[in-house]
Amino acid sequence: MPLRRIQWWFHFKPEGTGTKVIHEVEVDFGELTDPMLISFRDNYEAGRAPYVRDGMKKTLENLAQAVR
Repeated sequence: MPLRRIQWWFHFKPEGTGTKVIHEVEVDFGELTDPMLISFRDNYEAGRAPYVRDGMKKTLENLAQAVR
């Protein structure tokens, strides 16, 4: 299903002797008029959201490996 945009942010903040990484994600569905797309949005948490979270988790794991 097409989405207008999925945008991730990563904020880096010094903490102790390391860096704290704060991340957030925004899913922009745009203006929805099609009933199928409205249903997709309403069921996003159960359907697509776990895959977005898994992708973000993998990105954070890759970041942690890169700084070791």
